[in-house]
Parts: sequence; C-alpha cells; structure tokens
Amino acid sequence: MASKVELKINLSGPDEANRLMSDEFFARYMKDDFQVRDVIGACYDTAFEELAAKDLRLRVRKINHMKVADLKDGKTAPNGLFLGRQWLCKFMGAFSVLDKLYERGAPKIELTAPLLPTTAFKYTRYSATLYMPDQVRAELSFDVGDSDAVLGLELLFGMGSELMLFADEFRREFSK
Repeated sequence: MASKVELKINLSGPDEANRLMSDEFFARYMKDDFQVRDVIGACYDTAFEELAAKDLRLRVRKINHMKVADLKDGKTAPNGLFLGRQWLCKFMGAFSVLDKLYERGAPKIELTAPLLPTTAFKYTRYSATLYMPDQVRAELSFDVGDSDAVLGLELLFGMGSELMLFADEFRREFSK
C-alpha cells in the first residue's frame, strides 16, 4: 500500500492543455520531454455503487499491453486534492481482482453484488517529472480526451505541503 497525494484540475479542454504543456511555469522544473501514451480503461463498481459508498474507486487501465487495476480509498477535496491510499495489481478479471488487491494489503470489502464496468475512458497522457526546490519531485500529467483535459500533479517525493504551495502558485498565475 502506498499513500497518495495527488491534485487534479479540470481544464477547459485540449487547447488549454496544449498551451500549458509548453508554458515556462512547468518547463523550468522539467529535465526531460513529456512521455506520451494512450490510455484506455474502465471504472468498476457494483450495480448498487457499493465501492463508491465506501469512498473506494476501482479503475482498470491498459498500460503497454497489460491491464492494471488500482484501488484507491480516500476523498477528493473541493480544491482537487486527493489524500488517500492506493493498491495496484495485474488485472485478470473482475471476479478475482479484489483477492489480488487484498494480497497487496487493500482492506477487505464485503460486496452484495458482482463488480461491473461502470464507466469507460480513453485519453492520451502526457507526463513528465518536475524537479522542484527542497528535493520535491512530482509527476505532472495532462490527460487529454477528445473534448476534455485534466492536469494532474502527483507527489513522488517530498512534502505534500510543498506540492500544495506549487498548486496555489499555479492557480494564482493562470486564473488571471
């Protein structure tokens, strides 16, 4: 199990994502170009939304020819900050995925109905590591769909408070 500190900001669309990707605000902390990969997948829950009722989210993504499941617990605050935990495993099917996640330390979940795909998604992810002051490292990502885009900042190393200061600086700079 890993703690997860992550911030997601909805953008106005692909054009805004493309503009921000080349902005000096981020470029000053990047050593490498963006890595680009297509992502497809689905979110899973029961017909009764039992995972959502427990503040859990199960997502399956196809990454390089392999399906990976991730289970997150925690909540996203109105400012977009997610504080919680995450477990990952190879996805071999909805029937066995929870057992695989339990082996990795995920909490036991009692469900009354089978897991089903609830929402499908497809986007292109552009990601790069930000090398920030005080040895803070964060993954900057832009998930760009046909008509929508999301900017993500995930803490890789360092203090979460530093990531929040950076996010606040971003909001001040780009809400003008």
